[in-house]
Amino acid sequence: MGLSHCPLCQGLAFLCLVRYGAYALLLWNLVSGAKDPAAATPSTATAIPFAPPEGPPQTLLPALPAC
Repeated sequence: MGLSHCPLCQGLAFLCLVRYGAYALLLWNLVSGAKDPAAATPSTATAIPFAPPEGPPQTLLPALPAC
């Protein structure tokens, strides 16, 4: 039984081809960006430095009472 035995299998095969093609393209871009760091980051991106907030750290959740 070949790949052309039903339209559902043909559609699934095509979707798998697109999916793994996208993974291959992503991997290609990551590997080529690792060789040339300037190509990995767009020139329009700007770095925003991290500045911790002033004062004591704030808790996100209230403390639970001790039993």
